[in-house]
Amino acid sequence: MGDTSRGFWPKENCSDCGEVGVVFLKHWGPLVPADAIGFFCVFCWNEREKDCKEGKEPKLLGVKPLIEECFTDKEIKATTKTSIYLFGKPTEKENIRTVEKVNNGLPFNLCRIICLKEKKPIYLIPVDSDKWLYWITSPVLKIE
Repeated sequence: MGDTSRGFWPKENCSDCGEVGVVFLKHWGPLVPADAIGFFCVFCWNEREKDCKEGKEPKLLGVKPLIEECFTDKEIKATTKTSIYLFGKPTEKENIRTVEKVNNGLPFNLCRIICLKEKKPIYLIPVDSDKWLYWITSPVLKIE
């Protein structure tokens, strides 16, 4: 898109989920309201792009990610098509969780969950990795 700049803005917050350090797109076109400029992480960009393809009007900036409310303060077991992920309870201030991938491990141990919903991939932001900005799983089959 001619109205999109790809890059990396480590000090910008994602205009939707609010995460810092994961922004890779700056956009001022059809995916945002008129006269707005948005900075987006991969998850929020994908959600806006999907809505645009479906012919929906652009959402206001600040749309929060999809995490089921009943899981926000609990330990979670999420079964995806390819693995099982175990998440500890989140810290109060920063919403950081321990994470374990049962069948073959992960290159990080702490994360924030951006999206957790059945039939969608889990989007994670690793917080103890210099190598990974985000992690995307296969679609979720079950959340416990």
